[in-house]
This record gives sequence, structure tokens and C-alpha cells, in this order.
Amino acid sequence: MFYGELKEENTVTINDLNPQGFQGMKFFFYTGKVNFTSAVDALLTLAAAQKYLVSELSKKCTEYITKEKIQPSEVLKFYENCKIYHISEFDELCNQVIREETRKVVDSEYFSQAKIETIEVILKSSPLNLISEIKLFSILKKWAIARTIKERICDHDVAIRFNSLKKYIRFLTMSSEDFVSEVADSSLLTEEEKTAIAWNLLKPGSKPLPETLSSELQYRESTISSKQQEKYKFTLSVDNLTSIFDGYTLPKKLHPDLILKITCSKINNFICFWLEPLTKIISKRDCCIWLVTMRSKLRVVANDVNNDFWLENTCSVRVDWKKQQQQTTIFAKIEVRKLKKKCFLKDTKDSVDIEGFFYISAY
Repeated sequence: MFYGELKEENTVTINDLNPQGFQGMKFFFYTGKVNFTSAVDALLTLAAAQKYLVSELSKKCTEYITKEKIQPSEVLKFYENCKIYHISEFDELCNQVIREETRKVVDSEYFSQAKIETIEVILKSSPLNLISEIKLFSILKKWAIARTIKERICDHDVAIRFNSLKKYIRFLTMSSEDFVSEVADSSLLTEEEKTAIAWNLLKPGSKPLPETLSSELQYRESTISSKQQEKYKFTLSVDNLTSIFDGYTLPKKLHPDLILKITCSKINNFICFWLEPLTKIISKRDCCIWLVTMRSKLRVVANDVNNDFWLENTCSVRVDWKKQQQQTTIFAKIEVRKLKKKCFLKDTKDSVDIEGFFYISAY
């Protein structure tokens, strides 16, 4: 087709390749080199190379994509071209970019043009680089508005048209305030759906949810996290908590603008560990409402390390710095009878040693 005895003199029409990718393959044939300007450019050239079995060019395309990385601004277009040309080897790489660079991905120029299947990939992902579920709903709303204008969808058809997407939003993890301010007036939901969400936010399980909504109560994980870890060891009196342990304030190195205190109390037959946000000075630029997430590992130290008891958990608490009294939450609980086992008790026959490892993110 290009040169030699089989060179084609007449015009050849190729319908199943992107012109950009075909030009990239021609450039390689004539120069032996590649000159990619983006991961999308390399992918389109890869599609051409695979079609014509040019293995050396395929290798160079793959190397460029994996080495130079897919940029957040192009990952959605890249992902959709992977589906067009049936290339699946970069799926996890695309998902990683979406999870870690969510905000940059949705701020890209291509976002409003993305296909509904691509938006579904974002909404199904966990973790995401977002501070709360309400932000994810705002992302869906932004895309839906653009699609509504482009396709001239009537107002009364909007809620039904996007049923396949809104079922991935975890409405029941939102606060009542966020629901009222951001969701209640949205045309993406029917009145029946809004009513069901409102009832369940007020009293979980009080009203059946339509099939178009998620019943998920677990907070979506976030890739926004502190890279530092705090380790703290304390001695806990099982029968008289306040005599030895009166709380531990996490150091500022975990988060410079946040003061958190770990406390514990006995409730029925359990020792409960609480996360308590303390006061914060608010400037005009500060965001007054935060979602604080803490990953914790508690280790009850045994006489023999092989008998140590570990307890891991992730908890989230919504903090409104305008209020004097903050919400507290239990992030771990241990049965008293378990702590009273001989392998854990110290010489006092009443106290145990516990090590805590804490990771904090707050935005």
C-alpha cells in the first residue's frame, strides 16, 4: 500500500481507523520513529499498528502510554477510544487516573462530551478524589445539564432519562442540609425519589426506596488522605476508664488545621472509642463544613505477640465549625470480656496496653 512492488497508485479509503492514528503509523513507516503529542495520539496509532500487525510500533505506543502516563484532561477521551478499538489493556490505568485525579478529570474540556457509559464508570468508582458524596452529585448534575442542552431533552423527561446514572449516587450518606440545599430542587430526581430520600435521612428504613436509587449507607472512600501516620500507646483500665486514660489529642502533624481527640467510654459490655472534633479558628476564607475521615488500627497488646488482637476501621464525621458542639462518632468497640482475658491483662489484673495507629483526612 505504501511502497514496493505492491504499491497502490489509486486512492485507498480506510474507514475503520482514525486519521490521526493512521498518520502516526505512516510517520513510523517513513522515518522509523514516533512523534506522539499525547496518550490519545499514541493510542490511536496503536489501533492502526494492531490492525496492520506492526508489532514494533505497537510496542513503542504501549511504552509511551505507560511511561508518560495518561493525563487527567484526556483520560475520558482515551477511555472511550479504548472501547471503540477494543483495547482493554489500559482499563486499570484509566481507572487509577479517575480515582486519584477526579477533580481534574471532571474539569476537563472533554467531560461534557463524555458518553453516558463513561460517566457511569466515574460514578461507580470508589475511592474518588472528592470530599463528599454531594460533590459527586454536583458532577453528575453538571454533565446532565450539558447533555440536556445538547439533546434538547424536555424538563419532564430529565429525571427518567438519567435513571441509569443516579442509582450510583449514595444519597443516604448525605447530610440533611446538603440534601435540601443541593438535591431537593434538582430535576434529576422525581418527587417520589426526593420524598423517599428525605424520609430515610430523617429516619433510616422508614420508607422503601425506588429501584432507581441506591440504598448504600457506607460513605464512599476518598483518595484524599494524609501521608502521615500517628502511633500512640496507652494503658487502659477496663473497670475504671478515667483513672488511667482521659483522652488523647491527635498531633497537628496529621492535619495542620484540625484538632481531634480520642476518648473512650464503657457502654453496656463494650469499651467504645470515640472520635471528637475540637474547636477551630475560622477565617472568612475557611470552609465551615468538613468531612473528616479517620482510618484506625487498634492493637491490644498480649503477653505473647502471637495473641495480639487487632481491630481496623474507617469512620467519617461531618463537622460544622459554625457550631459550638460537634458531632462525635464511635470508631471502634471491644467487648469487656475479651479485654479481661489473661493474655491481655497486666500485673494490675485490671489494665491492658493498647496501641493506636491513626490516619486522618479532612476537607
